[in-house]
Amino acid sequence: MRAVVDQTIRLWRKGEKVLLFLFFIERRPRRLGITFDAKWNNATARLACDKWVLAPGHEKEAHDWLQRIGRRLADEKSPFHNEIISQLRKPFESTELTILRSRKDQLVDMLAAYVRSPSFVARYLPLDVPQVREALSSRQSNPSVIQAGVPGV
Repeated sequence: MRAVVDQTIRLWRKGEKVLLFLFFIERRPRRLGITFDAKWNNATARLACDKWVLAPGHEKEAHDWLQRIGRRLADEKSPFHNEIISQLRKPFESTELTILRSRKDQLVDMLAAYVRSPSFVARYLPLDVPQVREALSSRQSNPSVIQAGVPGV
């Protein structure tokens, strides 16, 4: 199981997508899930640390920061939240997505949850840019700082 988890994390760090199918007795997937969750959280925090050029040992601090940012991005009073929702709604205005318009609110909510997840923040936001870190940490921040550096947001 460790090899599966380690390979999944390695591929994710390289930008790959991985889909795991588990066909085991009940206790093994649960054990794999516990192992995977711990390693996934550590890998996500380590990626943020790498962007911040922090030595190993700061993963807990990075994980906590990523969690706070996720909560902030979910706060409907946050300018980042409003910008994310605005950007995610735009594609539904095209005629190509007319068939999905009746589900637009559900799809936008689902995509917004993904965008504010620690793994998305660590992987796709340019956390190595000091202005981005400052904007995300500041209470009075401007979402346009991030919009320029994040594809599709």
